[in-house]
Amino acid sequence: MTASGVPLQIPSRLGSYAVLTALDGDALSTVAERRYIARSHDGNRTVVVALPPIGADHARWAAEATTARGLALPGLLPLAELVL
Repeated sequence: MTASGVPLQIPSRLGSYAVLTALDGDALSTVAERRYIARSHDGNRTVVVALPPIGADHARWAAEATTARGLALPGLLPLAELVL
């Protein structure tokens, strides 16, 4: 359920990934991105898929994701795939 009381619509697929559930499915979420837990088509990888917030600047989102791809910090999961 979203903050406005509208039921959260979870897509069945995002790209080549099958969506298992929404990561931020409650109205109290403070994360602007839409994040989902998904599995690769072969079932070998479980990933978090993040989509930009509705109305976001896609060029900025892409630039930040590209920068994040180069980070290697303790506790930070690597960016495995960037689809623009």
